[in-house]
Amino acid sequence: GVDVPDTVARRIAERIDTNVRELEGALNRLQALCSLHGTPATVEIADAVLRTIAPIRNRDITTETIQR
Repeated sequence: GVDVPDTVARRIAERIDTNVRELEGALNRLQALCSLHGTPATVEIADAVLRTIAPIRNRDITTETIQR
């Protein structure tokens, strides 16, 4: 039951790209946090949720990385 704006959905999709369970877990946590505080879903709240379940990964691909 939480309306997720496109910007929030995009942020979650950018950070969780491994499996559907993690995606569902992030959405459930977002819903719970928004419900608890009585606030709409925002990118800031999504970032707070994502910090706990999907740390930022460095995805720089270099020639050296490919060779390894």
